[in-house]
Amino acid sequence: MFHLALRLPKGYMLNIMLFSIVFANLLAFVYSMIKHDSSKKVYNTYIMLLTAIDDRDDSNEKLKMHEKYITDFFINISHDLKAPLNIIYSSEQLLEKQFQNKNIDYNKAEKYITSIKLNSIRLTRLLNNILDISKIDAAKFSLSIRNLDIVTTVEGIIDSLVDFMNSKGIALSFDTDFEEMILALDEEKLERIILNLLSNALKFTPDGGKISVKLYDDDNFVFVSIKDTGTGIDEETQRNIFDRFVQGSLSPNNNMSGSGIGLSLVKSLMTLHGGEVTLDSQLGVGSTFILKFPKSNLAETLDEDISTGSIYPNINASSAFHLEFAGLVKDQLKDNATT
Repeated sequence: MFHLALRLPKGYMLNIMLFSIVFANLLAFVYSMIKHDSSKKVYNTYIMLLTAIDDRDDSNEKLKMHEKYITDFFINISHDLKAPLNIIYSSEQLLEKQFQNKNIDYNKAEKYITSIKLNSIRLTRLLNNILDISKIDAAKFSLSIRNLDIVTTVEGIIDSLVDFMNSKGIALSFDTDFEEMILALDEEKLERIILNLLSNALKFTPDGGKISVKLYDDDNFVFVSIKDTGTGIDEETQRNIFDRFVQGSLSPNNNMSGSGIGLSLVKSLMTLHGGEVTLDSQLGVGSTFILKFPKSNLAETLDEDISTGSIYPNINASSAFHLEFAGLVKDQLKDNATT
């Protein structure tokens, strides 16, 4: 074979050698590409596996947090249900004893009846919030939108609360940058939003504090600012304060943190209005909740609504106040139960 190669023309021999070298390199390149592709697939599979493990761990952590929120929620709900029920039952027993006596103390009897009424309202408010949250989750909750002057509506809510706030040692003020602003709103839901935030501000504002409500706007939105000089909210709680089942710290006024439904409901109602709610808070300084409503109205009925005066509120704000603030009205039963 060697002798045969020697007899071949030198150019031909050179071509065979070059071809062999090229062919060998080509095989090596193809092999390396196959190995590279295989290694890349293994690497990608490894990365996908790590990502899946991270996602699983994140999901497990979120599930644990959600379970904790639910557990805390049911603990608070149980307390919120049990407390007024116990007071109603105790008031009923004390009232029954009064009726058994020949000489009825009508002042005490009246206070027991008031206590029963007050705590019945507290239960109604709690159950309404639970039902509304359930309806929103099930997409079965709708707004009754109409053209409404937000200035008159909010001012009426504030007026209904001034005396009550003063009795709690809180100065409540209202200011607006405009005299009228007609928006497409659900009046009853707007009142619930405002009253919820005001009751929340009252819970965490000590005697001698201030709560101020202000209306202002820009080209596209109307803002309602509710600012208090209360205890403030820490940064960690602020990050998820509008999430379901999240409670703030204990209130200095009633030593309770609430069920964790109120602010979540506020957020949901603002979303249904096409708006949003934000929070700016600092521990020891206070909190400011800002409601942001889009500047929109029902143009097809606007002129008629203005001429007929239907842009003004129809609901008596004081009745809504009693429902939303029921848990903050001082219960006299404890003072009377021992006398």
